[in-house]
Amino acid sequence: MKDTVLYIPTSDDKKIYAVLNQAGDAPAEKLLVIAHGVKGCVEEQQFVITRNYFIEKGWDVVRFAFYCGCEQDARLMKDCTLETHAQDLGTVVQNFAGQYQNIYVAGHSYGGLTTVLANIENIKAVSLWDASYGYEEPNNFWFTDVVVENGQPFLRWDSDVLVGKAMLEEGRALTREKTQAWAERFSTPVQVVLAGSKGESDGRAESLYADLGSSEKEFTAVEGANHTFSANNTAPILAEHTYNWLSKF
Repeated sequence: MKDTVLYIPTSDDKKIYAVLNQAGDAPAEKLLVIAHGVKGCVEEQQFVITRNYFIEKGWDVVRFAFYCGCEQDARLMKDCTLETHAQDLGTVVQNFAGQYQNIYVAGHSYGGLTTVLANIENIKAVSLWDASYGYEEPNNFWFTDVVVENGQPFLRWDSDVLVGKAMLEEGRALTREKTQAWAERFSTPVQVVLAGSKGESDGRAESLYADLGSSEKEFTAVEGANHTFSANNTAPILAEHTYNWLSKF
């Protein structure tokens, strides 16, 4: 497996940190782009396991960071919104469009909602892993998990992370009605993956599946999984489901 670290330039003079893993010396026929969620990173186990699975199948895989405080000229989380996420996803896909005719996207959590908002036309198919969708109070984490200190909002998960006021306000407005408009215009073949069983679902994954405008779509549940697919050895199952869907296109 060949590893290459990339710094992809954006139109506003930022750089997107990315890791391209290639199955061989030359570009493969197919490329999977993986988009992480809020407070996510390229080294999360579900992404690494999926990378390994797809590399073994002869695909290339690129994992990229929507923000990266340790890299010069990269975005910080406090500078981000869903809109910048969607733009950056489009930039990453466009960066590889000249090398790969077959590009696919897997988006986890907020990365899934980002994929829906971006609605990139020149990708073959997508998989949405326990995607964020249609938040309503009191289940919207932008209400429940944010503290404000000295006028600055912090997302409190394990450790506090500074977020921008624009992202906070945007997140608190992510109602079913608003996200439904994005889903209805989405026409790329799409798989909706629920972490856990349908009996444990809060209904957001089912709502997303129902709202998506794609004529080709699939709903699948990974039994025993938590949100990051780290429980009960479910990440390999996620990778298999994702491959089985994307490889149809």
